[in-house]
Amino acid sequence: MRSLEEIILFISNNIHRIVALIECEDVHVYKFLTAEFKKGDVRNNFVFQFVFRSYYGLDRAGLSPEFKHEYFELMQYFRKKESFTDKDVAKILLELQSFEDVQGRNAVQFSFTTKLLNMINPEYPIYDSKISHIFGFGYPSKYKRIEKYLSYYTTLKDFYKQMRIDGRCKNMLLVFNKKFSDCPIPDSKKLDFILWVAGKLGIQPK
Repeated sequence: MRSLEEIILFISNNIHRIVALIECEDVHVYKFLTAEFKKGDVRNNFVFQFVFRSYYGLDRAGLSPEFKHEYFELMQYFRKKESFTDKDVAKILLELQSFEDVQGRNAVQFSFTTKLLNMINPEYPIYDSKISHIFGFGYPSKYKRIEKYLSYYTTLKDFYKQMRIDGRCKNMLLVFNKKFSDCPIPDSKKLDFILWVAGKLGIQPK
Protein backbone atom coordinates (compact mmCIF):
# COMPACT_ATOMS: atom_id res chain seq x y z
CA MET A 1 0.00 0.00 0.00
CA ARG A 2 1.33 3.42 -0.93
CA SER A 3 1.87 6.22 1.54
CA LEU A 4 -0.48 9.19 1.54
CA GLU A 5 2.45 11.51 0.80
CA GLU A 6 3.37 9.43 -2.25
CA ILE A 7 -0.17 9.72 -3.63
CA ILE A 8 -0.46 13.45 -2.96
CA LEU A 9 2.88 14.07 -4.69
CA PHE A 10 1.82 12.01 -7.69
CA ILE A 11 -1.48 13.89 -8.04
CA SER A 12 0.16 17.29 -7.48
CA ASN A 13 2.75 16.63 -10.19
CA ASN A 14 0.08 15.48 -12.66
CA ILE A 15 -2.86 17.71 -11.73
CA HIS A 16 -3.18 19.52 -15.07
CA ARG A 17 -3.23 16.26 -16.99
CA ILE A 18 -5.68 14.74 -14.52
CA VAL A 19 -8.17 17.62 -14.66
CA ALA A 20 -7.94 17.74 -18.46
CA LEU A 21 -9.21 14.14 -18.51
CA ILE A 22 -12.24 14.81 -16.30
CA GLU A 23 -15.26 14.90 -18.59
CA CYS A 24 -17.53 17.94 -18.32
CA GLU A 25 -20.50 15.64 -18.81
CA ASP A 26 -19.57 13.62 -15.72
CA VAL A 27 -19.50 16.71 -13.49
CA HIS A 28 -22.79 18.01 -14.87
CA VAL A 29 -24.52 14.65 -14.44
CA TYR A 30 -23.35 14.59 -10.83
CA LYS A 31 -24.87 18.06 -10.36
CA PHE A 32 -28.12 16.79 -11.86
CA LEU A 33 -28.18 13.82 -9.48
CA THR A 34 -27.63 15.99 -6.41
CA ALA A 35 -30.43 18.32 -7.50
CA GLU A 36 -32.79 15.39 -8.03
CA PHE A 37 -31.78 13.85 -4.71
CA LYS A 38 -32.68 17.05 -2.88
CA LYS A 39 -36.19 17.04 -4.35
CA GLY A 40 -37.35 14.29 -2.00
CA ASP A 41 -38.09 10.58 -1.86
CA VAL A 42 -35.76 8.77 -4.27
CA ARG A 43 -37.94 5.65 -4.13
CA ASN A 44 -40.48 7.45 -6.33
CA ASN A 45 -38.03 9.37 -8.51
CA PHE A 46 -37.46 6.93 -11.35
CA VAL A 47 -35.52 9.43 -13.46
CA PHE A 48 -33.04 9.83 -10.60
CA GLN A 49 -32.80 6.04 -10.22
CA PHE A 50 -32.25 5.50 -13.94
CA VAL A 51 -29.53 8.15 -14.22
CA PHE A 52 -27.85 7.05 -10.98
CA ARG A 53 -27.77 3.40 -12.06
CA SER A 54 -26.30 4.32 -15.43
CA TYR A 55 -23.81 6.85 -14.05
CA TYR A 56 -22.46 4.60 -11.32
CA GLY A 57 -22.63 1.31 -13.22
CA LEU A 58 -25.32 -0.56 -11.31
CA ASP A 59 -26.96 -1.63 -14.56
CA ARG A 60 -23.68 -3.11 -15.82
CA ALA A 61 -22.87 -5.13 -12.70
CA GLY A 62 -25.22 -8.06 -13.05
CA LEU A 63 -27.34 -7.01 -10.08
CA SER A 64 -30.86 -8.29 -9.58
CA PRO A 65 -33.95 -6.05 -9.71
CA GLU A 66 -34.50 -6.89 -6.04
CA PHE A 67 -31.03 -5.60 -5.18
CA LYS A 68 -31.61 -2.33 -7.04
CA HIS A 69 -34.97 -1.84 -5.35
CA GLU A 70 -33.44 -2.36 -1.90
CA TYR A 71 -30.51 -0.11 -2.79
CA PHE A 72 -32.75 2.93 -3.22
CA GLU A 73 -34.83 1.92 -0.22
CA LEU A 74 -31.65 2.10 1.86
CA MET A 75 -30.62 5.39 0.27
CA GLN A 76 -33.95 6.88 1.26
CA TYR A 77 -33.85 5.36 4.74
CA PHE A 78 -30.43 6.85 5.51
CA ARG A 79 -30.80 10.12 3.57
CA LYS A 80 -31.05 12.33 6.68
CA LYS A 81 -28.10 10.71 8.42
CA GLU A 82 -25.15 13.10 8.60
CA SER A 83 -22.46 10.62 9.63
CA PHE A 84 -21.89 6.89 9.30
CA THR A 85 -20.03 4.59 11.66
CA ASP A 86 -18.35 1.37 10.54
CA LYS A 87 -21.33 -0.39 12.08
CA ASP A 88 -23.71 1.58 9.84
CA VAL A 89 -21.67 0.78 6.73
CA ALA A 90 -21.45 -2.90 7.66
CA LYS A 91 -25.23 -2.99 8.14
CA ILE A 92 -25.78 -1.68 4.60
CA LEU A 93 -23.21 -4.11 3.19
CA LEU A 94 -24.83 -7.10 4.86
CA GLU A 95 -28.31 -6.06 3.77
CA LEU A 96 -27.22 -5.75 0.15
CA GLN A 97 -25.19 -8.95 0.33
CA SER A 98 -28.38 -10.86 1.11
CA PHE A 99 -29.46 -10.40 -2.53
CA GLU A 100 -27.99 -12.78 -5.09
CA ASP A 101 -26.64 -11.33 -8.31
CA VAL A 102 -27.56 -12.79 -11.70
CA GLN A 103 -24.85 -15.45 -11.26
CA GLY A 104 -26.30 -16.54 -7.94
CA ARG A 105 -23.55 -15.01 -5.79
CA ASN A 106 -24.01 -13.04 -2.58
CA ALA A 107 -21.20 -10.55 -3.15
CA VAL A 108 -19.98 -7.77 -0.87
CA GLN A 109 -20.90 -4.65 -2.85
CA PHE A 110 -18.52 -2.23 -1.21
CA SER A 111 -18.06 0.19 -4.09
CA PHE A 112 -21.80 0.61 -4.60
CA THR A 113 -22.25 1.10 -0.88
CA THR A 114 -19.74 3.98 -0.87
CA LYS A 115 -21.57 5.52 -3.84
CA LEU A 116 -24.76 5.42 -1.79
CA LEU A 117 -23.03 7.11 1.15
CA ASN A 118 -21.47 9.70 -1.15
CA MET A 119 -24.86 10.63 -2.59
CA ILE A 120 -26.17 11.29 0.90
CA ASN A 121 -23.05 13.09 2.10
CA PRO A 122 -20.19 13.89 -0.33
CA GLU A 123 -17.77 13.98 2.59
CA TYR A 124 -17.83 10.17 2.37
CA PRO A 125 -15.52 9.30 -0.55
CA ILE A 126 -16.19 6.76 -3.28
CA TYR A 127 -14.15 3.57 -3.35
CA ASP A 128 -13.75 1.58 -6.56
CA SER A 129 -11.12 -0.24 -8.60
CA LYS A 130 -9.48 3.01 -9.74
CA ILE A 131 -9.09 4.18 -6.13
CA SER A 132 -7.85 0.74 -5.12
CA HIS A 133 -5.22 0.95 -7.85
CA ILE A 134 -3.71 4.29 -6.87
CA PHE A 135 -3.62 3.37 -3.16
CA GLY A 136 -2.26 -0.09 -3.85
CA PHE A 137 -5.04 -1.82 -1.91
CA GLY A 138 -5.13 -5.58 -2.41
CA TYR A 139 -8.33 -7.46 -3.15
CA PRO A 140 -9.59 -8.69 0.23
CA SER A 141 -9.77 -12.42 0.76
CA LYS A 142 -13.13 -13.98 1.57
CA TYR A 143 -12.13 -14.19 5.23
CA LYS A 144 -13.15 -10.98 7.02
CA ARG A 145 -13.72 -9.20 3.69
CA ILE A 146 -16.02 -6.56 5.14
CA GLU A 147 -13.56 -5.73 7.90
CA LYS A 148 -10.78 -5.32 5.34
CA TYR A 149 -12.87 -3.03 3.16
CA LEU A 150 -13.74 -0.90 6.18
CA SER A 151 -10.02 -0.66 6.96
CA TYR A 152 -9.36 0.54 3.41
CA TYR A 153 -12.17 3.06 3.77
CA THR A 154 -10.65 4.46 6.96
CA THR A 155 -7.39 4.98 5.06
CA LEU A 156 -9.28 6.72 2.24
CA LYS A 157 -11.13 9.02 4.65
CA ASP A 158 -7.86 9.85 6.41
CA PHE A 159 -6.38 10.75 3.03
CA TYR A 160 -9.17 13.26 2.41
CA LYS A 161 -8.58 14.82 5.82
CA GLN A 162 -4.87 15.13 5.12
CA MET A 163 -5.55 16.64 1.71
CA ARG A 164 -7.67 19.38 3.28
CA ILE A 165 -4.70 20.63 5.31
CA ASP A 166 -2.05 20.10 2.63
CA GLY A 167 -1.07 23.27 0.78
CA ARG A 168 -0.80 21.42 -2.53
CA CYS A 169 -4.51 20.61 -2.39
CA LYS A 170 -5.36 24.28 -2.83
CA ASN A 171 -3.62 24.32 -6.22
CA MET A 172 -5.38 21.09 -7.26
CA LEU A 173 -8.76 22.62 -6.50
CA LEU A 174 -7.85 25.85 -8.30
CA VAL A 175 -7.04 23.87 -11.45
CA PHE A 176 -10.34 22.02 -11.14
CA ASN A 177 -12.30 25.23 -10.51
CA LYS A 178 -10.77 26.92 -13.54
CA LYS A 179 -12.12 24.21 -15.84
CA PHE A 180 -15.48 23.80 -14.10
CA SER A 181 -16.24 27.37 -13.07
CA ASP A 182 -19.80 26.99 -14.34
CA CYS A 183 -20.50 23.87 -12.28
CA PRO A 184 -19.72 24.34 -8.56
CA ILE A 185 -19.58 21.17 -6.48
CA PRO A 186 -18.24 20.41 -2.97
CA ASP A 187 -14.45 20.23 -2.60
CA SER A 188 -14.74 16.64 -1.40
CA LYS A 189 -16.46 15.70 -4.66
CA LYS A 190 -13.76 17.46 -6.67
CA LEU A 191 -11.26 15.22 -4.92
CA ASP A 192 -13.37 12.19 -5.89
CA PHE A 193 -13.08 13.13 -9.56
CA ILE A 194 -9.36 13.90 -9.27
CA LEU A 195 -8.56 10.65 -7.49
CA TRP A 196 -10.65 8.55 -9.86
CA VAL A 197 -8.90 9.90 -12.94
CA ALA A 198 -5.49 9.62 -11.25
CA GLY A 199 -6.22 5.93 -10.72
CA LYS A 200 -7.52 5.57 -14.26
CA LEU A 201 -4.27 6.90 -15.70
CA GLY A 202 -2.56 3.74 -14.59
CA ILE A 203 0.68 5.55 -13.81
CA GLN A 204 2.50 4.22 -10.80
CA PRO A 205 3.34 6.94 -8.25
CA LYS A 206 7.08 7.31 -7.85
